[in-house]
Amino acid sequence: MISYLVLSLAIIIISIAIHFIYLRDTRVRIGWRSIAMLVGLMLIFDSILTGLPIVIYNAEHTLGILFGTIPIEDFSYLIVCLIITPALFYKLSTRD
Repeated sequence: MISYLVLSLAIIIISIAIHFIYLRDTRVRIGWRSIAMLVGLMLIFDSILTGLPIVIYNAEHTLGILFGTIPIEDFSYLIVCLIITPALFYKLSTRD
């Protein structure tokens, strides 16, 4: 069975590829305030979800590194959103 870390890394690599394909010639940047806000919200809501027995991760499929109750691999979804959203927005909003 594929581990959560391997799946997370694969998704991050795919999103980085999409980012560079669509934004290779532009200067689209992500704002630091937006990143801080999204990380803060993720920490709050993921702490609730993993602190209560709503979401339970199999310890055999994670690295075991936790931020409170959140496995480090759980941050991959936020990283993917921060990488791929500007690329997709730019691609879908321009007409080639």
